[in-house]
Amino acid sequence: MSLELLIQQESCLEQLLEVMKKELTAIAERDHQALTDLVALKEELLKQITNIDNTLAQTNLSAERKENPVLDKKINTIKELLEQCKAQNEANFLAANQSQIAVNKLRTILFGASGTTTYGKKGTAYSSSPTLGKGIKA
Repeated sequence: MSLELLIQQESCLEQLLEVMKKELTAIAERDHQALTDLVALKEELLKQITNIDNTLAQTNLSAERKENPVLDKKINTIKELLEQCKAQNEANFLAANQSQIAVNKLRTILFGASGTTTYGKKGTAYSSSPTLGKGIKA
């Protein structure tokens, strides 16, 4: 029984890794619909992985490992897949973060700061408002 669960776990992790790779592409391409769909799929896979973990926790896996060395190999493969998923998740996070920073910089360039205060020679405060696009009559 444990071997079957471990095979399912491995399959779910392989699928999760592929979804996360596609997620990175969607982030890079700013494909919001694909990203939404992938996140939903990722959440479903994570639920399946959690359910399998909970079922495995109720088995006597440690005793079975002594009798069946194939289980150790499967567990090691699963651990490697999990590390790959963690690394991919970190890459996705960094890409999403960089994308957000770029959007914020562009917003600042287009709309200017929300009003900055500068001071003249005599210490008089001047409030400036965004100037990009101001005064253009189209």
